[in-house]
Amino acid sequence: MKHISYTSTHTYPSGGSSGGNDFRFYEKEADEKFKRGLWSEAESIYNTALGLATSDKGIGPQSMHCSRLLQKLSNVYLRQSNLQNALEALNESISLIEVSSEAPKLTQHLLSLLYDKGNILVLCNRNNEALQVCQLSISILQRHSEFAQDFALQGLIYSRIGKIHQCEDNRELAVEAFEKAIHLKKLGRDKYPKQSIFSDVLTLANLYESANNVHQAISTFLECISISEKENSFPIFIPTSLLHLQLGKLYIKAEKMDLCKRHLKESVKIELLQKESSSPLFNLCTLLKALEILSLVYDQCDEFEDAIQCIQQILQLLESEKTIAASVSSNVADIWIKLGTLHSKLGKQEEASAAFRRARSSAPLKISYQYKQMGASAA
Repeated sequence: MKHISYTSTHTYPSGGSSGGNDFRFYEKEADEKFKRGLWSEAESIYNTALGLATSDKGIGPQSMHCSRLLQKLSNVYLRQSNLQNALEALNESISLIEVSSEAPKLTQHLLSLLYDKGNILVLCNRNNEALQVCQLSISILQRHSEFAQDFALQGLIYSRIGKIHQCEDNRELAVEAFEKAIHLKKLGRDKYPKQSIFSDVLTLANLYESANNVHQAISTFLECISISEKENSFPIFIPTSLLHLQLGKLYIKAEKMDLCKRHLKESVKIELLQKESSSPLFNLCTLLKALEILSLVYDQCDEFEDAIQCIQQILQLLESEKTIAASVSSNVADIWIKLGTLHSKLGKQEEASAAFRRARSSAPLKISYQYKQMGASAA
């Protein structure tokens, strides 16, 4: 696909200041179509602009103007899920750029093209090629004095490298790349003060957790919470309650039960507040999981009354949320058994028997054996 020799059949306006053969007129029109999501129309008009820009009356093919139009055309193809055409348009756009130290704008434009190309290659599952493009971008940045200190941009590229390694299950390389990305983005805060590092820090925390690097994971999840509190004006797509839940589970592994309980209770508190305020961020599954784990921790610490309160909260929530209760009905019997067991540990046999009866009525076939083993009364 060669766009440079393109000849458009799009109807031109009749000369003068209304547009004539000025490709910029069509470029602006195509930009408007693109913003409105009219991809086919935008594609046609960008091609018209490109045809004019490369004609004898135009400005000549070897220019950043043609390269920019090809990049925009590539974005249209990308919106149309035509990855092959998008990649070909970008490659042609890149071929028009000759980078030199005297032309920082061209260098900046090339870096933009390479970033887009890396994105498309990832979408095509051509991760090795995407890595090569990222490495090329890094080398260009480091060779040009105008960009050598642009740490934020380098951090953005290393984030891409980390995501590629993560897709390839190269955990160690992914961790190394994300650590470097976060470090560089922090250095670049002076130039880009609003650039959030939350996504990178969260990904790194999850990588540490998957590698069973408990202490690093805890430290990084704590940083996530700190960022979410400081950067509340930024779009953060994970509830803080879920971060506290993750920390609670990690502190169990670290055998720090007091800290575990603190974060699990915070997770419960946040979700209950969101439920009371009918917040769209409320997540019943997160609340149930936090209460479940908290009850197990209280049980392990011989704090049976607190464990019972957690179990009772779970049952109340399932009773009030019928849709969710139906989907977890197979687990309701286990919850009642857990409640009965806790009452037994406190010597409250009457309450224990009542809980075991509820368990039996919830799933008689499933728990009949467990029920008999516990010696519960059938009455």
